[in-house]
Amino acid sequence: GQPVTATGTERALAVLFDSGPRPRPDHDEELASVFARAGTPIAVSHHEARLSRTIVERWSMGPHDLFRACGDGLVLSRSPAHVQSDAPEVIRLGYQQRGRYTLIAGDHAEQGGHGRVNITDQTQPCIFTQAGSDATTASFEISFAQLDVQPDVIRRARPRLLRSPVYGLLHGHLARLCEGIGQVELTDAGPLIGDATALLT
Repeated sequence: GQPVTATGTERALAVLFDSGPRPRPDHDEELASVFARAGTPIAVSHHEARLSRTIVERWSMGPHDLFRACGDGLVLSRSPAHVQSDAPEVIRLGYQQRGRYTLIAGDHAEQGGHGRVNITDQTQPCIFTQAGSDATTASFEISFAQLDVQPDVIRRARPRLLRSPVYGLLHGHLARLCEGIGQVELTDAGPLIGDATALLT
């Protein structure tokens, strides 16, 4: 039930946190500490106190990281205070692998289910909630500099993702990436896959 820290380059896939099958109330605080040590302060809770097993993994893809969080009722939120203390100029490209989610970020709110792609601007307060048996979301971090797009453009484009002619390509890429995450044969290709993901986005 203790958080597990990544072991450098020994494994491409690392379990950062696993509450175990019988999670305790203080596991939310432990997971919040894991995020804080990673450089992004986030409050962790569970919707309607529905404390379930929570697992967070990280797959290293060269300079990029893909995180995967599994847990029914998991709530991740960044308050104005969190943003003021540390607001990296990045987005998180999300893919709902299982279950469903709600996302509130700035003046934008959306809901989605299995297979939905979403974008979260880390310079804004946000609340992400997921629900459902084995609810799992993956997220890929990309900086504004890598995207070469201004934050206001990203925020205007966010509600229009489904209408993009490239959405199907990006969706298919993320679906296959999440299915294959952690496969040994993909380890050496991790940096190339990370770059391809950033370019598609």
